Amino acid sequence: MAKKAMIEREKKRQKLVEQYAAKRAALKEIANDESRPMEERFRARLKLAKLPRNSSAMTMLVTLAALPMPSARCPAERPMATR
Repeated sequence: MAKKAMIEREKKRQKLVEQYAAKRAALKEIANDESRPMEERFRARLKLAKLPRNSSAMTMLVTLAALPMPSARCPAERPMATR
């Protein structure tokens, strides 16, 4: 079962993703549009970098897809060495 703090952290991330989705999409559109001048595209990339990292939808996908790692202390979970 997930700890309450982790659940609250995921809720906070989801709120940030929803809050910045439109702004992030607009900046990505400018940054990826090759018909625009390079300076304008670069400024859009800088503004995109200044947004909170947790406002990216990718953080939600990464945290949902993370698998639990086996404990290094438990020898039963370690794979057998091949000879």
